Amino acid sequence: MRDLVEGFRGLGRHVDHEIGPLPNGTIADAAFGIVREALTNVARHAPGAHTRVRCQYGDTRTDIVVTSSAPPTGATAHGANLGGGRGAAFLRSRARETGGTLTSGPTADGGWEVAAVLPGRTAAPVKRSVPRGYRLAQLTAAAGLILQPLLPVMIIRSEDVPSGSTVSAGAFFALLAAAQAVALLWLRRAPRAATGALIASAPLWPVAMAVGDYTGPVVLPPALSMLAT
Repeated sequence: MRDLVEGFRGLGRHVDHEIGPLPNGTIADAAFGIVREALTNVARHAPGAHTRVRCQYGDTRTDIVVTSSAPPTGATAHGANLGGGRGAAFLRSRARETGGTLTSGPTADGGWEVAAVLPGRTAAPVKRSVPRGYRLAQLTAAAGLILQPLLPVMIIRSEDVPSGSTVSAGAFFALLAAAQAVALLWLRRAPRAATGALIASAPLWPVAMAVGDYTGPVVLPPALSMLAT
């Protein structure tokens, strides 16, 4: 971790540290990941800010604190648009892996602080288990993404479509729903492109209703569109 700090110093960053010894294992891995991500965020969003890293491993708790001051007036954050926007979630997940907690937010002087409290020497080992609610959310999302493109065809019966139409409205709706599902699969990896695709597909639902001569309930297509989201 001291080498990590020295690396940021080599990039021209003002970083002080108070880092005590850490044991090998999950605590050290989580502490290193938290400090690395916090320093990276400072470099991206607050160039020139003075930063202090404090890491103390105790009997009952381990404190990891990364505090940065407000960036100098006129400093330009050239790397503010880099990254996937998931830094805060990553920090919290690293702390949660050890059974600890993490908070982050602005300081009184306009800077930023990341503070994690991890287990100490006497803490019992943490069982790495995924919460039941998270598993349920994963299964629900997976089922929704699989069934979403099929629902329009299953719900909109053939007798709801006039005989003169060569392609049913349900088929059009299924294609749009599938496009939404694919866009949502890329939401975390490319949030801007995925959001743009979702917005662009929204006006196509009335077009599909007209082209497919849809005469069913007006609220059904928007409901199918919202289901994926």
